[in-house]
Amino acid sequence: MSSVQLNAALTEIEAGMPNGQRYSDASKASTRAAWTVVQRHCPDRTEVQCREIVRTWVRNGVLTNEDYNDPVERKARKGLRLDPEKRPS
Repeated sequence: MSSVQLNAALTEIEAGMPNGQRYSDASKASTRAAWTVVQRHCPDRTEVQCREIVRTWVRNGVLTNEDYNDPVERKARKGLRLDPEKRPS
């Protein structure tokens, strides 16, 4: 995978969803699942591989879970945010 593909996925995850929700790394996340963003930018990767990429980013602090107010569910939730200092080069 190229750094261009990875950075494009990270940029999309950081931007969040069009409806204001943030992506999630939770295993049961469906519409907010961050692994789907990775797969969109790296279509040759499987779901398992994309989930592992997101897990690695969280483990390394590239992505962090932060509280936010979900505008759709109207409650506090956790969502992924990018640490720009740790973005791959």
